[in-house]
Amino acid sequence: MVIGTIRLDELDLISRKADTSLLLPTEIRTVRTLRVFKKRRLTPYDVAASNHNILADQGRRATHIIIEGDFVGKDAKDSIMSLRSKCKSGNPVNFSSDIVSLNLISQVILKEILVENVSYLPLCFSYLIHVVEYLSPQQSAADSIELPSPKDFAANEFEQQVKREEEFLLKRGQ
Repeated sequence: MVIGTIRLDELDLISRKADTSLLLPTEIRTVRTLRVFKKRRLTPYDVAASNHNILADQGRRATHIIIEGDFVGKDAKDSIMSLRSKCKSGNPVNFSSDIVSLNLISQVILKEILVENVSYLPLCFSYLIHVVEYLSPQQSAADSIELPSPKDFAANEFEQQVKREEEFLLKRGQ
């Protein structure tokens, strides 16, 4: 039973390939652990003459993903070499997944890969991949929102507060 799919370019990280004549698996790819790190960019702005501040949401940073898994079988070495070459190139690769927290990510950069040949199985490789979401420069610039500096924001808020108090006092005096 496949719980989800994770694909880097044309390489499925969760799959089972079998030899049709013998019905024996030639390669089994599994993901043991998946960790997702997402972080929003929140900037606090102090409000003059108040005990609270305002949080401005300035989007999010690139998502970091740690994937641990295994490739087992006679074709496992070729798959690991393909994964390593994608990492060494340093170029963005297409990414797709049906896991909810990852389905909006379309391209990633493989930042680091660690591969271990499991000694008790000669055709078994364990891997750990650090993947970072690729945000193109145009996308980053389009997503950025220009906000006033905290000092300008506070000064403007203070001026508005003074005007409100003056209007209140004028109305009260009449």
